[in-house]
Amino acid sequence: MGALLDWYNDWLKQQKKFVKMMETAFDPLAYREIVEILRDQAKDCENSERDPKTGESTWLKETTVEWQAADLLEEYKAEIDKYEEMINDLIELSYAQRMVLGLDDNLKKE
Repeated sequence: MGALLDWYNDWLKQQKKFVKMMETAFDPLAYREIVEILRDQAKDCENSERDPKTGESTWLKETTVEWQAADLLEEYKAEIDKYEEMINDLIELSYAQRMVLGLDDNLKKE
């Protein structure tokens, strides 16, 4: 039982380090800026390609690679957010399990 408890404590420490790393490694503001740049570039493409007779765009922004890349980034970001929530829930459950087992909660204070 002692080896299992040691493994569990080490696992909790690793999870906490992983969450801290994810918070510092990904800058959500940079992500938003990249998506905005891609969307603006797609709008420029739409505005620059106009039919001379009708004035309508011949290159819709939704068909550009930039717009599709921005859509993919938003989809991936939503998926990452979902998994981050699941990881946080798992960590909170592990702390609750420690409380139920009556184990020391020093790991949460680190």
